[in-house]
Amino acid sequence: MSQQLAIDFNKVATIETEKVNRMIRYRVLAGTKGRGNKIAGTAGTVRFLWNKLIERNKRAYKQYKEMVKKGEDAESPSTNYESFSKEYLAIKAEFPWLSEYTSYVRASAAKPLSVAFKNKFNGIGGFPKFKGRRGDDSFVYDFTGTKKAMEDLSKNVLNIPRVGKVTIRRRGGDPYRGCTPKAIRIKQECGKWYAYLCYEITIPKVMDKDLKTAIGIDMNVVNQCAMSNGEIVKSLSVEKYEARRKRYQRRLSHQKKGSKRRGRTKEKLAKTARKIKNVRDTHNHTISHRIAKNADVVVVEDLNVKGMTAKAKGKGKAQKSGLNKGILKNAWGDLRRMLEYKANRLQAVNPAYTSQACSQCGHVAKSNRKSQSQFHCNECGHSENADVNAAKNVLFLGMKEITASVSGASGRARGVPEVKDPNDPSIDIFGSKLIPISHRFL
Repeated sequence: MSQQLAIDFNKVATIETEKVNRMIRYRVLAGTKGRGNKIAGTAGTVRFLWNKLIERNKRAYKQYKEMVKKGEDAESPSTNYESFSKEYLAIKAEFPWLSEYTSYVRASAAKPLSVAFKNKFNGIGGFPKFKGRRGDDSFVYDFTGTKKAMEDLSKNVLNIPRVGKVTIRRRGGDPYRGCTPKAIRIKQECGKWYAYLCYEITIPKVMDKDLKTAIGIDMNVVNQCAMSNGEIVKSLSVEKYEARRKRYQRRLSHQKKGSKRRGRTKEKLAKTARKIKNVRDTHNHTISHRIAKNADVVVVEDLNVKGMTAKAKGKGKAQKSGLNKGILKNAWGDLRRMLEYKANRLQAVNPAYTSQACSQCGHVAKSNRKSQSQFHCNECGHSENADVNAAKNVLFLGMKEITASVSGASGRARGVPEVKDPNDPSIDIFGSKLIPISHRFL
């Protein structure tokens, strides 16, 4: 039976703590058409500034290149936040109507644009692109944290600068009620407005000696994942929504660009895609919550999902396309991301040979994997589900790495699991036994 941490949150100050960021999403109800137009106008202003800053930067860079070509001394245009703030003042003088909106639009456009240019120069991304009216506009503003603002927030009311008071709604309420948000992002999604409240909260820091139970997870395509306790999580079925999305995509391809019918079809397509995302997020939140609740340490495979889902070149494009769809359908990256902040500790290991190695004797051979679902060791005769066997190997490698890090051993545990005593499933870690979970809990 897994052991849960008994923490008295009223005595947080007496134990070691740490600060973490948490974000809660609310539905925004403007109440009146006027306030709704002001919210849309503020977000649209951010998009306008983003495009203007890119346009002015491109023009300045073109002039800089011409001066260099002529042999004249020239300074490359700056792309940091301070220079963009100065550009904003010049744009504001050119377009006086910008004074009707809050000054937070400057930071909402200039800060992410400066980061985008920094990433581009570091080789991370491409040149920032102009934004169109795609229905995903947003803006950010700092929460004042005054007594009046906190009272309004307790009543599910936000006072947006230059907009006014709007009602916010969330099923289940706010788990961090009473805490002060650092910043708030107002964003449009499928024609509706949402508020993302970012909190910095203090939580008890779980010490290594308090970790008691562990579980290994093997990601696969046919099912979403298998666990070292024998549990197999089936893939989420969204065929109904996928068929609907394909239908709207076919309809969209035959409609005239710029027509009203095409616009309505695009809205339906966006809503369907949003529905698929919401269903998958709900499924992954349910699975990750149950895993983190029942295991102190969660060991996963360190997979390069982006590389695994890259387009195939040459032969085998159809087979690779089907594999990519299966990987993306199971949302491995989303599940790991949720486990990273829900689990007390997440350990990622090299997945090499985990599907070919026997979890009982450690024998490695490609022939051990009889089929996609069946594993039979040619050395000791051990047989079980192939994905569950791989999950046990993942768990063993994770506990090896944790042991090496605690004992100060150099390097990470890599390669094939070693032979271990099948009668002793625990490994001595942190001065106590870290016991793999053997019961089903999903």
